[in-house]
Amino acid sequence: MAIQTHNYLLPMLCGTLDELPQTPGWIMEPKLDGWRFLFGREDGDVFAYGGRNGAEYTHKPGVVPLREAFAKLLPPDTIVDAELVADGDGKISSDVASALARGGKLTAFVFDVVQLMGRDVRHLPYSDRRKLLERLFEGVDIESVRLNLSVPVDRELFESWLAVGLEGVVCKRTNSTYRSGKRSRDWMKLKPTKSIDCQIIELPRDGRGKFAGQVGSVVFDIGNGKRGRASGMTDAVRMDMTVNPAKYIGRTAEFSYQLQTRGGHLRHPQWVRLRPDRDAA
Repeated sequence: MAIQTHNYLLPMLCGTLDELPQTPGWIMEPKLDGWRFLFGREDGDVFAYGGRNGAEYTHKPGVVPLREAFAKLLPPDTIVDAELVADGDGKISSDVASALARGGKLTAFVFDVVQLMGRDVRHLPYSDRRKLLERLFEGVDIESVRLNLSVPVDRELFESWLAVGLEGVVCKRTNSTYRSGKRSRDWMKLKPTKSIDCQIIELPRDGRGKFAGQVGSVVFDIGNGKRGRASGMTDAVRMDMTVNPAKYIGRTAEFSYQLQTRGGHLRHPQWVRLRPDRDAA
């Protein structure tokens, strides 16, 4: 049975782990610090939906070349799940928003298939969906669309990925189904540094020293009535916050932290980036 409406085009979400799984039945994939995107081919055309809220990005400048690439890969009525990353000076970059807007170079790392030639395959176990996905990529070599790695859980490999700059791994149960828009403990991310997405509440101009008169910190809503305060912005972002506060207040941003106390506060939070892909719909 085919997925009949784009309302179902929401990505499955991950929980969080503090340690690699110790039991059989798990694989791990490299975690790329990009944006989740669902690409599909329908009626001969390719569409693109991004972020947790499933916003449409089909006609964004940076997506147009990817649509052409996916048209070569995808059979009719097929939908895949991917992580979109930007090319920053020859390296993987998380600045996907700028690349989408200006038409910069983007690469899609595909890791799941949710519909294949009109058949909804979300009910199949991950191991079966992976085999279907690998068949799609057989004999295909497209620079901007790649098949993401999927390997048995291995600590040495995990540590080697961290050593070359990957932010962590996503561990998945091999028997897990694909649950659109749902968070599940069948898919779990593991990162050495934790992160959280929160809404920006205030940008106080409490900068000191060379930052006097500028935004010195970001006040954000943790939830449950708790607020956090973080710094760590680059000089350029700090100045932009000072000049254009409306660009940030009320938006969703990512903050890193070491741990969360029993009272709900974050230890040593730091600004990471805006997450327009995770703004409320």
